[in-house]
Amino acid sequence: MLEIIATSVEDAVNAEKGGAGRLEIVRDLSQDGLTPDLELVKQIYETVNLPVRVMIRPRDSFTGFSQHEIEQMRAQVKLLSGIGIDGIVIGFLTPEGEPDEARLKYVLGPQKKIGVTFHRAFDQVTDPIRAMRQFTSHGLVDRVLTSGLASSAMQGWKRLAALRGLQNKHLKIIAAGGINADNIALLARRTGIKEFHVGRGCRIPPTEAGIVNVEKVRNIVRALESLDID
Repeated sequence: MLEIIATSVEDAVNAEKGGAGRLEIVRDLSQDGLTPDLELVKQIYETVNLPVRVMIRPRDSFTGFSQHEIEQMRAQVKLLSGIGIDGIVIGFLTPEGEPDEARLKYVLGPQKKIGVTFHRAFDQVTDPIRAMRQFTSHGLVDRVLTSGLASSAMQGWKRLAALRGLQNKHLKIIAAGGINADNIALLARRTGIKEFHVGRGCRIPPTEAGIVNVEKVRNIVRALESLDID
């Protein structure tokens, strides 16, 4: 399954035309994705027929959020859960480099449960195996977005394969970082992972300012469809 980052309605439409299976809506790719405007989320949700997950991240950080920022994120989650989206993308770390379960639980709030992807804050944890086991035990998260704690998914493939071994039916790994049509098949074979996250690798130009390209998405999807992963 291919998840594509969308920063505009055009991105979303092109991703759907190319065969993407899910969208992650963000703004400001130059800061690795921040919380998008609510109106953009609504426009994309009403335009495409794909599951949508939305980034909740007020600034380029994984720690040190003020109480005002925490309350703002909690309110955003509540609003988004009422729209009907598939889920949110979020993550917090303690000063010790562990997933901040208490803060995550507070921000998610008591509203109807939606899907939760723990974003690439995971790539800064001190002990990824323990973090995965923590996610398995508390059940707050159903996806973990990671490059295997490396600069790219290809460089982190061994750890990705190890993390995949800790998956269960309620918690899945999404491989991310430098993925494109040229390397996704090899990465899938090496790791056995079935879900992949692509940002710049499907854009023209392949930068933060690029636009999702239908044919690039289609080529990545074809590479995945050529595989038979158990």
